[in-house]
Amino acid sequence: MGRMHSGKIGGGAATAGDERGTGTAIGVAIIFPMLLLVIALLQGITFTSRTEQALQAVADRAAHTASLCCLLVGDAADAALESIAVYAGPWNRLDCQNDVTDASETIVEFRDVSQAVVSETNSAGDPNVVPVGGYVRVRMNCDLPPSHAGVFLPLVDISRSVVGVATIDPFRHRMPPGP
Repeated sequence: MGRMHSGKIGGGAATAGDERGTGTAIGVAIIFPMLLLVIALLQGITFTSRTEQALQAVADRAAHTASLCCLLVGDAADAALESIAVYAGPWNRLDCQNDVTDASETIVEFRDVSQAVVSETNSAGDPNVVPVGGYVRVRMNCDLPPSHAGVFLPLVDISRSVVGVATIDPFRHRMPPGP
């Protein structure tokens, strides 16, 4: 006996079952690269925000150190830079390509109560005393490595700047009562 053909090639039920999984495969092929892009961008944002928080903490510590430590402006500025050298290591997640301990990259500025900048020396060349009641401002710049921008933006230069401010005690130079 011969076989009877229904006119369908491959059978209808088998074809419908084979095509059911193709929609899922196409969806995954479209969604997966976009999901990877989102994850990479979030990772870049996380790295930069962690570094910025660490940089802000280091600037605040340096300003606080300079406001408390020394009598002379130059010595206090040096103490602030030394404080940055102590806290600016990679263990604090501060990964900068530039040297943040260099005085050209980090600015330590003292201001008195009238907001005038107090330099290290006066016009006669004598060292200035840290202003009573003013504040110290530490401005730091950090050039992040391109890898922090994420996988898809490796050539982007990212620079972060933060400012740490600490007030100077108005009774800083007050002498204790004598005998």
